[in-house]
Formats: sequence, structure tokens, C-alpha cells
Amino acid sequence: MASFLASHLTRPDVRVIGTTPGNTFLENLMVSSPDIAVLDEIDQRPLAAQKEVAILRQRYPRAVIIAVSGHSTAVDGTIVEQGIYYYLAPRSRRRLLRVVEAALHKLDVTSVAASE
Repeated sequence: MASFLASHLTRPDVRVIGTTPGNTFLENLMVSSPDIAVLDEIDQRPLAAQKEVAILRQRYPRAVIIAVSGHSTAVDGTIVEQGIYYYLAPRSRRRLLRVVEAALHKLDVTSVAASE
């Protein structure tokens, strides 16, 4: 997902930070301050995704969070209820690109964190 966004975003000044869930995600949050965070495969790791949203909300309350699911599940609702910007299911790279571009335009930001 990160490499796709990095190669397709229309703004070359935007830095895309590829990360994986868990410790790498937390380490990346310590050294960068993402304006937009794309959490992929939330349907496959709902508890981790909930924690990631909570950490993002605590550390970066104005960050735009986009949650992507392979398919819509009832558990996804608990993540959506945490106040994300956009929920995308089923996964669509082109649609995600449009959502990220819209968020970039709205916020005029320079940093996006996305799953590898």
C-alpha cells in the first residue's frame, strides 16, 4: 500500500512512510508525525488496529486516519467508532488514492504513514 501511494500521489513533496503493525508502527510514530495514517487490513487484525487508532488519537489528535478493510465486518465498526476520517471496504487502491488525495488537499500536508 505504501509503495503504491508513493508512486501514484500527484504531489511529489509528500513523504509516504511505509510501516508494519506492531513495534515498527510505534517506532515510526516516535520519529515522524504523520498528518495522514492509512491502516490497512483492519479486518484481519482488529485489536491491533484499535490500539493503533487510539495511539494516533492520543499522540496526533489532528491526524487524519483512513482505515482499509479487505471486506466489511462487524468488528470494523468498533474501529470506525473511534473517529476515523474514512473507512474503505472492500480494499480498492484507486479509491484509496482518491481519498488520500482529498485529505492532502484539505489539510495541505506533507507526510503520510501507510502499511507496507
